[in-house]
Amino acid sequence: MGYLRKDFYYNAAKKHNFLARSIFKIQEIDKQFQLIKPNLNLLDLGCSPGGWLQYVSKKLGNSGNIVGVDLKAIDKSRFSTSIDFIHGNIFEVGQEISNKGLFDLILSDISSKLTGISCADLYNNFCLNREVISIGLKNLKIGGNLCMKMFESAKTRQLLCFCRLYFQTVRQLRLKSTRRESAEIYLIALNRII
Repeated sequence: MGYLRKDFYYNAAKKHNFLARSIFKIQEIDKQFQLIKPNLNLLDLGCSPGGWLQYVSKKLGNSGNIVGVDLKAIDKSRFSTSIDFIHGNIFEVGQEISNKGLFDLILSDISSKLTGISCADLYNNFCLNREVISIGLKNLKIGGNLCMKMFESAKTRQLLCFCRLYFQTVRQLRLKSTRRESAEIYLIALNRII
């Protein structure tokens, strides 16, 4: 039997008319690290259905610039500020992302479609994580920050160590809003130095 989809955070998201329960994740991260600040140039990789975009667009208002990337389209009318949306696979839209200029913050709550085969799912998500970091190193300003979902595995340490070469502070974070049985964690990389 799978996990109970309609947990506390799912019900709270529905009650408050949020697009997804993931809004509580970015809220929790932002409360701890104060990542979302006025006038940010922000990139959200894997932005659909839009829970993170909903949070950042409300917090930024008309200050800043938000670019979202996903394979699935989003309903831009659901956000309190304009979103520049790139429809496509993050492995294929690198030039379109680069054309938007450098970013102060890159967020990624992206996950590959899970197959139920643990080693395949971990590998696929590791490949996504490497691509998110690669996009970050090409498109993140010096002093910029990166926040990305990962699934804890033997490769976690490798990604953390790699990021420490480029960022002043790198943290691994497990959220209260993450389901207990999930291997989901977040990498928070602060203050890009090179």
